[in-house]
Amino acid sequence: MACVYIDVNGLHELNNTKGHDAGDTMLKTVAQQIRNCFGAESAYRIGGDELILFVPDKPAETVDRMCCQLAETLEKEKYYISVGVQWEENVTSFSALIRAAEKKMYMAKKTYYEKEVNNKRKEMRV
Repeated sequence: MACVYIDVNGLHELNNTKGHDAGDTMLKTVAQQIRNCFGAESAYRIGGDELILFVPDKPAETVDRMCCQLAETLEKEKYYISVGVQWEENVTSFSALIRAAEKKMYMAKKTYYEKEVNNKRKEMRV
């Protein structure tokens, strides 16, 4: 079982600069691409810009490849996501599985925003 934890980068900034309609379009696009890549059976929006997916019965390499495909497809539309994946053969705790995926997502998000070109938050503070 894999848990894929996704955060949509830049939603807050997009809402503030182009309005909530633009943010809604972003979220709808991300959701549609998730359905295209993973299906909709085990995909959940858990926060404003955070989603989790459960992917059963697929090897870790396949899930990683699916996540890369999702990110690449969204990048073509100028939308960016941070993704954390935790894969376990025998899940003993879904809470622990989710927390581990979330932790990996936050590491990916930190890496994304450390790139100067993506650091919109820094620009907004000036």
